[in-house]
Amino acid sequence: MCLKVLIGDKLVTCICAYAPQTGRSAEENDSFWDQMISVTGSIPASELIVVGGDLNGYTGTIVDGYDGVHGGYDFEERNADGERLLEF
Repeated sequence: MCLKVLIGDKLVTCICAYAPQTGRSAEENDSFWDQMISVTGSIPASELIVVGGDLNGYTGTIVDGYDGVHGGYDFEERNADGERLLEF
């Protein structure tokens, strides 16, 4: 679901997304992430994007190259879904 909100003079697109449960088929995961890339890629660069929801990934506590994206505040080891989330 997408919601566009005008805050002052800035247009903000809020995306509510629920990824397939961890361990689901590669096709389901690929389809979800393809849709996320398609949706976010269609939003003009002049708009802010906020993504919320349950993306079903553990990003782990180690930042390793994701400075500014990942604050290291997790409690699990990074899994494949978490890696994909960070790459997104």
